Amino acid sequence: MTESSRENLSSLMDGELDRRGRKFLLRRLSGDADMKAAWGRMHTVRACLHRERLAGSDLVSRVADALAEEPMPGGRPAQRWLRPVAGGAIAASVALMAIVGINSSMLDQQGGAPAAEEASGFVSRSTSLDEPFTQSAVPVGYSEERRAERERISGYVLRHHQAAGSGGFPAWVPIVTGLDENAQADQAEQAIETPIFEER
Repeated sequence: MTESSRENLSSLMDGELDRRGRKFLLRRLSGDADMKAAWGRMHTVRACLHRERLAGSDLVSRVADALAEEPMPGGRPAQRWLRPVAGGAIAASVALMAIVGINSSMLDQQGGAPAAEEASGFVSRSTSLDEPFTQSAVPVGYSEERRAERERISGYVLRHHQAAGSGGFPAWVPIVTGLDENAQADQAEQAIETPIFEER
């Protein structure tokens, strides 16, 4: 190896080589074993001068061997074709349901059940889902089991409003409005008869 080659390698290590010289030297370095050895020695000297830790010279071969021993990542071959096929099957079933739904609604508008049976090729039986749902909605709060509790609370509220009056006049506001007038009058009489505070 000539002195100019060593100077070029040193310039390459220091980053002082121009672009064309760098390309030429890297091509030459990849094919020349003596130059590779000199390159390695120069890096060893540089690392010693800078007190850097040296990586082993066989680092590249050890990494390549470790990668060769690793198992190759690979998916199961059955899943590679299953996903597109499943997507196509779902799309086809949705399209079929849309066509059947549109055809049945068009046949119902045109002629009724006999025409629909002839055109569709199959007979549809009525199910329990075809019948209308007629059960009336009942609020949960109006169950018979809680009626006594509601009446008791209404009495407490009524007595509270009677006792909270100002200027000697009872301020009485009916809060529970679902009771008939007779029940309200009975509660008012009962509230008047029952003392709020006990005398000692």
